[in-house]
Amino acid sequence: MSDEPALLAAIVAEPDEDTPRLAYADWLDEHATSTAGRARAEFIRVQIELTRLPDWGDDAEEDRRAELSDREKRLLGAHRDAWLRLPDPAAKTFRPPSVRFRRGFPEEGAFRTDELRDYPDEIGSYPLLRHLSVSALDVFTLDYLLELPWLDEVRGLA
Repeated sequence: MSDEPALLAAIVAEPDEDTPRLAYADWLDEHATSTAGRARAEFIRVQIELTRLPDWGDDAEEDRRAELSDREKRLLGAHRDAWLRLPDPAAKTFRPPSVRFRRGFPEEGAFRTDELRDYPDEIGSYPLLRHLSVSALDVFTLDYLLELPWLDEVRGLA
């Protein structure tokens, strides 16, 4: 039996902790069967290391930040679509157009009102998507949004 569901559940249970994310990265190193899966392990570590660097540093820290930022962009450019693919093969082929990854997982997303209405289950399937921005939010879409069961997990709405 795979430990992956348990590791992902631990990340969802403690979204602000790095330890479960790093444990998942270790698991991916040992069990990932795709290039994207193995790259995800590195991506998680790169993003976590970036968050741990001081805002202002000496030349060595700034060089490390530049190196990590470059690697982050290359990994994301190569594997973003695979990392956003929903695990359910029956799911619609929706891929959030504007998502920001934090510490290896999509946590912020910008959506149009029609995407929110057309793909509510798919958007809600990203368990760590905790900050949403909705363009042209009208009162009808807001009423609809407030009824979505996963909205309880959202920390920020703009």
